[in-house]
Amino acid sequence: MMVTLCLALLAAGAPDAGTHPSLLKGKMSQKPVDVTAEKLEVRVKENRAIYSGNATAVRETTTMKCDKMTVEFLPGGTDVTRIFSEGHCHAVDGDREATGDTVEYLNDTGLVIVRGNPHAKQGAREVTGDEVRFTTGDERCVVTKAKSRGEQTTDKGPQLVTIDADQLELFQNQATAVWTGHVEAHRGETKLVGPEMTALWDEKGVVTQVEAHHGIEGTEGEKWVSGKNAVYSTKTGILILTGNPQAKQGGSRMKGTRIKFTSGTELLEVENAVTLLQVDKKKPTEKKK
Repeated sequence: MMVTLCLALLAAGAPDAGTHPSLLKGKMSQKPVDVTAEKLEVRVKENRAIYSGNATAVRETTTMKCDKMTVEFLPGGTDVTRIFSEGHCHAVDGDREATGDTVEYLNDTGLVIVRGNPHAKQGAREVTGDEVRFTTGDERCVVTKAKSRGEQTTDKGPQLVTIDADQLELFQNQATAVWTGHVEAHRGETKLVGPEMTALWDEKGVVTQVEAHHGIEGTEGEKWVSGKNAVYSTKTGILILTGNPQAKQGGSRMKGTRIKFTSGTELLEVENAVTLLQVDKKKPTEKKK
């Protein structure tokens, strides 16, 4: 039997609910929160209630589940301010979901913060990182120290595609995401680095294209390229650079208006190529006295 306990009763000094299942109802900025669990401990003087055993909290489109949940409320017991979840945490908001060791929920803003080996999923896209944040009603999902792993099917067989960065922003209802801060992308032996990149996903959650517009460098074996703008297809392995692009292969270095770099081959195509000569600056020899 489900026992209902309202925050108004907490304000009146309701006794500890013991091991009875319970439902806590509160609101902050007109946003009601319902919490259920197998066990409830109410600490009126501390303005908190501790739920344990299959604890679940629901606020609008956001649902959180965990082993233990601490609900904090204002004096008077009518407004929930913060919910802290521990153990096997799972937070869901629409097509966004995240798992981790802990989840912090701020009821006045609807902000969800997942920490402790967090794993985020939005649609078919999946990433890991140090921290995951999303807000009810906001299409963004932000992951710090983000890591993405996936296989891309190519003519030469499956290729592992990875992207790491200081921060990742995923957007609902869009097949794009923006990576910023020390971005590093890999496909086989090809490596791309830059301050910011935009990744495009397909319906299976696989990165199909990487774009850069703030400078990028690419390497594979002895090949090196750089440019302000770049578009890289993870399926074909073709990287197109514009914006003062330059290339180096072996002892040759050149620049042009457009450079085509193909992963897994020695091919480098440079349009309007100009060869750059490298002059070694030697120290002048001292004259013998």
